[in-house]
Amino acid sequence: MRTMRYLAATALVAVSLQSGLTAQPTDTFYNTAGKLGISAGYPYLGLRYDFTDLMAGELRGAFDGGVAAIGYRQYFNILQFFQLRVFAGGEADYVMFNNVEELTGGGFLVGLFGGGEFFVTDWFGVAMDFGPAYVILGTDRDVTSYTAGGVELILNLGVNVYF
Repeated sequence: MRTMRYLAATALVAVSLQSGLTAQPTDTFYNTAGKLGISAGYPYLGLRYDFTDLMAGELRGAFDGGVAAIGYRQYFNILQFFQLRVFAGGEADYVMFNNVEELTGGGFLVGLFGGGEFFVTDWFGVAMDFGPAYVILGTDRDVTSYTAGGVELILNLGVNVYF
């Protein structure tokens, strides 16, 4: 009997939290559902599409000093409060490097992030996100092969322009 009460209370709390944390469709000035956007930041450029009020996807490329990362980011909008949108998501990228400390190779990056976007107008927003990413890179130099991997913290700051 005690187990049933515990399960019922847990289910009630879970339903309450889920409904409170789920983004609600917005009829406001800052609704980007169905819009295409361009994302720009240092050192990345992306093409973004907001599928619905709750979900968006982005193809992104980042380039800096012989290193290039090309991948996909999936956004889940958690909450919108006036001009501020709070989101969480994940990303997967292919990373290439050429002549970085005389090494050439490639690898993968998989990460999670959370952040927000502040809308200055209905078509222009400033966004920031932060999160951990697991990076694994490898190279083949002469006969010796090198592999390295680890968790890195990534901070992105940029702007989005919607059409």
